[in-house]
Amino acid sequence: MRKLPRSVTVCVDTREKTPLLFPPVLTAYKDISRRGKATNIVVKTKEIEMPEGDYCLDGFEGTCIVERKGSMRELHQNLLTKDRKRFLRALDRLAEKTKWPGLFLGFGWQGTTKGLTHVPEPGRVMDALWQTIASYPTLQVIGGWNARYDTSRRQMGGGLLRFMLGKVYQ
Repeated sequence: MRKLPRSVTVCVDTREKTPLLFPPVLTAYKDISRRGKATNIVVKTKEIEMPEGDYCLDGFEGTCIVERKGSMRELHQNLLTKDRKRFLRALDRLAEKTKWPGLFLGFGWQGTTKGLTHVPEPGRVMDALWQTIASYPTLQVIGGWNARYDTSRRQMGGGLLRFMLGKVYQ
């Protein structure tokens, strides 16, 4: 088990249109028992062009990289249109590049049950998602939040940061 760091830098892909926000300081617990002490981690971000994925911890690209899908519409586009082949190649590269690839869904689960203007059959999208994920045994799905408001984007950033820290410092 590795000790938690005093600071981390989150790499954010330059192509993210509305990137997640990260807390300036994250209080984390390596030992989750009641006796475990907290570590305050200073969080910095830097934008870089990432060849795979959208987020990672600087220096730990081989351990954990996360691809983000910001809406049901984007997931529909990636899974049920001619874009599927490109998306599957991107998942292949992600699975080859890192030990713990992640797929972050930045939209609420409520959008997965009823038809939307641009996604009339969300059940088909979700079935395509789970069938696709079955082909990638190490790929982990994270999320189910609503990213419309800055507080949610910051909460999602904090949750994603905890996920990446858990993979890198397990």
